[in-house]
Amino acid sequence: MHLTGNINKAVPQRIGLLVGRYKKFLGLIAHAGPTVRWIRLNSKDRKKRPHQNFKKSALVILIAGKHKVVLPKTQTVALLTNPGDYIFLPPRTLHGWECLKNDTTLIAITWR
Repeated sequence: MHLTGNINKAVPQRIGLLVGRYKKFLGLIAHAGPTVRWIRLNSKDRKKRPHQNFKKSALVILIAGKHKVVLPKTQTVALLTNPGDYIFLPPRTLHGWECLKNDTTLIAITWR
């Protein structure tokens, strides 16, 4: 079986799940299994406190715009500025992020 479509019609909201599913755990919503998310951000969007994905790896790919990922433990700053730029985050990677340009679009793939 195959699927075709348009992401802007399939995911009209700013952040949407293309592949995978959500589950509730202790009153929180978490991703169950591998996921592919489509994310649209504006220049004021940021993760203020660094965060860790304890059990999942993540691959974040820039589609359009500009995005910054900060890894505080190694004092690394990764700038995603060209379509196709990506960052891989293994489990337990402490990271923060900041959108640097309106209408930034990312694809985030997570798995265990």
